[in-house]
Order: sequence, then C-alpha cells, then structure tokens
Amino acid sequence: MAHRAALPAGRPGAGWEAAAPQAAATGLTLAIAYFRRAAASFRKGAFQAALEDYRESIRRAPNHADAYVNRGLARFRLGEAPEALSDFNRALELNPKMAAAYAYRGAVALSMHD
Repeated sequence: MAHRAALPAGRPGAGWEAAAPQAAATGLTLAIAYFRRAAASFRKGAFQAALEDYRESIRRAPNHADAYVNRGLARFRLGEAPEALSDFNRALELNPKMAAAYAYRGAVALSMHD
C-alpha cells in the first residue's frame, strides 16, 4: 500500500470545534484537512485513499459524526458492508438525529440481504 503524504495544517471549518473539543488546535486542523482530502478522493472514485484519510481524520477528531458516515460510504464502496454498518451506527451514537446515517445504514443492510 502506498503511503500518502502527511497534510500541512489548515484552517478549521464550522462545527468542528464542537465535534472534538478535546483535540488540540493542530490535531483538529489536521483532522479537517484529512477529512477534506478524503472527500476529494471519494469524489474521484479513489475509495481506498478516501478510507485511509477518513481513518486519520477520525483518529484526530473521534467525535465527528460526519467522518464516520463518510468512512462508512467508502467502506461500502470497497465491499466492506459490515464495517460500513458499524460506522453508521457510531455516527448515530454521536448524533442520533443524523438522517443520512439512518438512510445509508438501511441501504447497506438491505444490500447485505440480496
């Protein structure tokens, strides 16, 4: 597996401060940068690269529900349905009102029964 370059520090975006109050400013900034790079990789269809960056984002900001949802989507695209369900469940633990996590969890669960 090719090693992806570490990201430089970036500027925090809205909502992240509440998602990971325990994270140091640098760690939080890097979590955002990894999250953004993962999203860009996902849009390009580079699901493995996206998965790696979502993992790093979650490691740095473990309470950000959106990162779990997006990692779940990447895992599903890579054929890892049970792991995707786990990510959607974790997102719902963090934010029980996250409709997207419910929708994706249902879609993945249905796909597992085909």
